Amino acid sequence: MKRKGITGILLSVMLTTMLLAGCGKQAGYGGEGHFKDACLNKTYSDEEMLNVKGEKVDISSPELFLIQQYGFGFSIPNSWNEKSDATELLKANYPEDGKCAILISTEAVQAEFDALYDKMDATSEDYDAVYQKMWDTGYALFGICCTDGESGFEEDFSSVEKIGTLEGKNYYFAYNDELPKEGYTEKEFQAIELGIGALDEIRDGLIIFPETEIDYEAQDKEMADKASEIDLSSFAVTDLNGNAVSQDIFKDYDVTMINVWATWCNPCRRELPDIQAAYEKLPTNANIISICDDAGQETELAAQIIEKTGVQYAVLVPDDAMDELLQEFISAFPTTFLVDKEGNVIGQPIIGVPQADDVTQYYLDYIESGLENN
Repeated sequence: MKRKGITGILLSVMLTTMLLAGCGKQAGYGGEGHFKDACLNKTYSDEEMLNVKGEKVDISSPELFLIQQYGFGFSIPNSWNEKSDATELLKANYPEDGKCAILISTEAVQAEFDALYDKMDATSEDYDAVYQKMWDTGYALFGICCTDGESGFEEDFSSVEKIGTLEGKNYYFAYNDELPKEGYTEKEFQAIELGIGALDEIRDGLIIFPETEIDYEAQDKEMADKASEIDLSSFAVTDLNGNAVSQDIFKDYDVTMINVWATWCNPCRRELPDIQAAYEKLPTNANIISICDDAGQETELAAQIIEKTGVQYAVLVPDDAMDELLQEFISAFPTTFLVDKEGNVIGQPIIGVPQADDVTQYYLDYIESGLENN
């Protein structure tokens, strides 16, 4: 079976009324199967739902791994946040539609993944190949699936438990809980031990709801509307070179395009050369700058990326005040928008990398539209 992996975590976007089905007594746990009387949410809510034990879960929590279109999610164990060296080997993998597995990668494949991440021209096929190798050589910790029939997890996991049935779909939790005796490095073994130790917590924290289609167009519009409210009329930060930068950076241009990105965002990194190419073709009354969201924590990495991509425009490092603005108004990376001489947003922000044959020209046209309408 071909394993296809992705790196992003899909979070909630739709607001519905919460109804619950199958909620029995918590005493059902440990009786006839772990999931006896498990609580299943009849509808998806992006505010609050119940986990299988009937406990309320804040869906906006950053500690959730939620896959809306598959109808399930789980809370990330606290222990995973405290053991960064080991947990960096934990990877999400999507073997088929409706399935998600958490794997513990070998250090060797992790090194391949890191090297691939540094490639500016890495393709989805490149990532697929590494994730396939990750599955073939790593340790499959647990999987969750939503399917019309059986789980199909029996080949990869020693235990498969049925969570319940919702709207004609069967939900399963599968896992391996035996510590291997050999074949793994000390770091890999620590990650496996850490993962197995959290299986009960993960099982109890599962969130089950109907498969819910994501309206990406509405999602992008909502995020763009939110980004358009950001106020950059007054700030004082530095750029990656240590130069002081304020809102005065806008005053000599009718329009400035601002690209907000992060070092961990591969699509962000891949479009930087295209933005630099647009910068080199700008009219005299327009400018481009960027804000690297995590440059304060990853200053050296951000500088390496900028050098590798040949970026010549200013890259701002957020201070606490600007970081709060980004947290409040920027919901996705990259986000790109235009501002006038005073730092007021004009036009509609762009969420994500433009789906265009010529990204450079797309941005030049975007800037030209801002000049015409400003």
